[in-house]
Amino acid sequence: MESLKALAAVFSIDVSRLQEHTVTTQLSSPESAASIIAHEKNQWITREEEQAIEHVAHVKGFFIHLIIFLIAMSGLIILNLVISPNAIWFHYVLVSWLFALTIQALLTFPAYKLFSPEWERRQIERYLGRKL
Repeated sequence: MESLKALAAVFSIDVSRLQEHTVTTQLSSPESAASIIAHEKNQWITREEEQAIEHVAHVKGFFIHLIIFLIAMSGLIILNLVISPNAIWFHYVLVSWLFALTIQALLTFPAYKLFSPEWERRQIERYLGRKL
């Protein structure tokens, strides 16, 4: 509020006008889940908490993609077998979609974080022959 008063004095405008502009800008700008949660709780969140929220959003996106894949592929397989059982074509879609789903899974759930700080620490410990 003090900053708004100072800005209003510098620009010779009413404080309420600055407050309206701030609220309008905040509502119209795209916000991440982390900033919405911070705004709702009226507090700041740490970078670690923001990363956790982003990770959960990625995991949710992966599972939504997986559900859509299972439903759509089931439909395509049934459609293929009913309409043209002699010409199997659903595997073209299946293979390409599985490739995309695998890439998304690897990015969402990294099995091994290559060159992470933990990896570096283990390599140093192995080289030294002792724990750090």
